[in-house]
Amino acid sequence: MDMLHYTELLAEENGQDPQSSQLWYSGLSYGTVLGSTFAAMYPDRIGRMILDGVVDGEDYFSGRWSNNLADADDAFRYFFESCHEAGEDICPFWASSPSAVEARFNTVVDKLSTSPIPVADQQMPAIVTISDLKNIMMQVPYAPLRYFPTFASMLVELESGTASLIARTMHIGWRTDHCIKNEIFWNEYEPRQIIACNDGAGRFNLSDYDLFLDHVAHVVNQSHYLGESWASGTSVMCRSLDIKPPQSQIFNGYPGASKTRNPILFVSTELDPVTPLRAAKKMRARFGGAGLLVQHSVGHASLSVDSKCTFGHLQQYMRTGALPTEGTVCADVDSLPFRDSSSFSMSTSGRSRRHDFL
Repeated sequence: MDMLHYTELLAEENGQDPQSSQLWYSGLSYGTVLGSTFAAMYPDRIGRMILDGVVDGEDYFSGRWSNNLADADDAFRYFFESCHEAGEDICPFWASSPSAVEARFNTVVDKLSTSPIPVADQQMPAIVTISDLKNIMMQVPYAPLRYFPTFASMLVELESGTASLIARTMHIGWRTDHCIKNEIFWNEYEPRQIIACNDGAGRFNLSDYDLFLDHVAHVVNQSHYLGESWASGTSVMCRSLDIKPPQSQIFNGYPGASKTRNPILFVSTELDPVTPLRAAKKMRARFGGAGLLVQHSVGHASLSVDSKCTFGHLQQYMRTGALPTEGTVCADVDSLPFRDSSSFSMSTSGRSRRHDFL
């Protein structure tokens, strides 16, 4: 495995025994798949390992990706709560209660579902549909501090019957001169898809349309808000892929180890839209002696919001190897959506970020 090879090369360069070298590693999201797999294969080579925004390794390697959205709707509804609490002077989509914000949102969704919005643009005209909004919705709970303000502005615009902000964000109707200039157009989605399909190794290639509908129903049942965007993930996208990994690159199993040389630290927010806390608890139980740190926040992985408490525990672990006390929850975060937010742009790839952790 490359990580082991690099660790041994570094040890040799520093005059140390390569066979005793240890990996010091911090992995986020898909990085937790890499980390947990390495730990399962080489448990005696773990120096420090922080796995944050933890993917369910069993579900991931099955190719199903069917357990990711357990907390997605609660994470998404945090937008309604945050907008209301921020106040009408700060959140442009404000209403008198969180449920009133949600009702206002549902009205926008219902209207766009039946009446797509044309957008006049200097490059070319475009039409914004409910599918475009749902792809945007997939991004929103990843990083509330970053995306809630922009999303609120999008909803106000949709409410008024215009959609230029979504069109620009999603590059709908966007032209490129890459072909004219004979340049390669970089699409970050495609390599991520290939990686996911290779890791699944054909274990869940849907064989007919009815099976796909069953899969969609299962995922939508998990999340009303994000399920449809998530459902077209690895399963159906991998079905006709003719790239097969060699046997040496197929991980057959479910990451785990009874003991690692040094304990692993798993980290999770309380409400993560795509890697739920239950996945972190499940994976932590697979590795003997591992610890778990929970951050009382919403978003994908602890880095989605600042927390001096979380950072302090991570520093201590990296310095000494000491795990947080069992049951530790960093209850106070240092910033809140809208009130402490800056406006960040969302993805402009024209794709949903349903696999942003790849």
